[in-house]
Amino acid sequence: MDKKAVTGVYGLWDKLVSSLGLFGGLLIVAISGMTSWDIISRYILRSPVVWAGEICEYMLLISVFLTLALSWREGRHVRVDVLYVFWSKKWRIRANLVFSFWALVFSAALTWYGYLQVRQAFMQGETSITATGIATYPVLAFIPIGAFLLCIQIIRSAWKLARDKESEDTDASQESSGQTERR
Repeated sequence: MDKKAVTGVYGLWDKLVSSLGLFGGLLIVAISGMTSWDIISRYILRSPVVWAGEICEYMLLISVFLTLALSWREGRHVRVDVLYVFWSKKWRIRANLVFSFWALVFSAALTWYGYLQVRQAFMQGETSITATGIATYPVLAFIPIGAFLLCIQIIRSAWKLARDKESEDTDASQESSGQTERR
């Protein structure tokens, strides 16, 4: 593919990830509103909303898995910074590549096993055990979907890190041979 097409695909990907992140954030706002309504209806109106807790749990699961790729892209995932902050840029890139590999392995496994769980829930016609009796497979489907999107984002980020490392290595070798231009 030519460079313009790749840039276009990357732009579309970034818009998708950002849109899913926005949607996940809106779900959190909806959860807050629904929980508030449940509290008001339960304690003030004396008429509890029996389905609110379950729907909020499902919305939380969806929100978490739809925002995984965004959190990875923005570097907002969990990281132990105790040693990381003291490393040089070169060692941080190397560590990030190693972490990316293991995160990719985990995310790929989560994608596969999540798919198997969704398939099983669909085949068995699994529903929630509450009074609502909601089919579980549509909600569970967000686990492999989110994990798969995370896999793509990890690959993209690792590819960028590897390119940055290559350009850094090239710059270092040019500096050592005296071939670096003044910018």
